[in-house]
Amino acid sequence: AFDRNNNGTVDAAEWQAVLGDIGPEGEGTKRYIFNRVDKLADSDGKLSAEDLATAVQLARDILLGGGPSSGLTSGGF
Repeated sequence: AFDRNNNGTVDAAEWQAVLGDIGPEGEGTKRYIFNRVDKLADSDGKLSAEDLATAVQLARDILLGGGPSSGLTSGGF
């Protein structure tokens, strides 16, 4: 569902499109999640399946927990 072009990874445009409208701060939140997970992984501008699982969990934590501070810390996942 996330990998719309079936290349085995999810890029920023695919991530943004699939998440849709997630609230008033949604675009910034989607960018934050994608960039944070990509930076902690390999900074290649794409999310692998493992990266995607981390991004989905972070999105859930942020959306249900109230903000980026409830997500990843500097040390890892």
